[in-house]
Amino acid sequence: PQPVINESDPEKSLESVIEKFNSDLAEEILNKITELHSDKFEQLVIDLLSKMGYRAFHNARYTTEALSNSDDCIHGVILESEPGLNPIYIQARKLSPSKTVNKNDIQEFIDALKDKGGKGLFATTANFSEQAADFARASKIMLIDGNRLANLMISSNFCVSIEKIVEIKSFDSESFSDYEN
Repeated sequence: PQPVINESDPEKSLESVIEKFNSDLAEEILNKITELHSDKFEQLVIDLLSKMGYRAFHNARYTTEALSNSDDCIHGVILESEPGLNPIYIQARKLSPSKTVNKNDIQEFIDALKDKGGKGLFATTANFSEQAADFARASKIMLIDGNRLANLMISSNFCVSIEKIVEIKSFDSESFSDYEN
């Protein structure tokens, strides 16, 4: 959809334009991500989470002990807190954006987390079925679908560049009051 231009409320018009830019950018990002090899997608997810402030192990996919006996359901580990005491196990599954991750996929991930003592995060380029989302929520598994992943990349300035910064100014009546009677 085209941005809505509202002459009486330019701020809303600007928000609409920015929303359109970000929507188009998110779509472009998601299309590019789906072209990545699965290993590179997994690394992208870990690197994004690290950029967002989670603590990442160096080369987590290859050096984390928790992954050595993996049945390929766990693709990486990040640490939730600064001291690094709370691991979050990640499954990063690159699928077509038109695909849907179902409850069974979430169940397989939960089964892989048994006895790990941490939380789970399932990231994908696809969508989650309603049953999968409900099941994950009940099991305290965090979900990131393709659209959210692309938007997290935008908001974290990860693999995006800033093209233009616009300043919006308003009248400062407090400063101006020095010049009034």
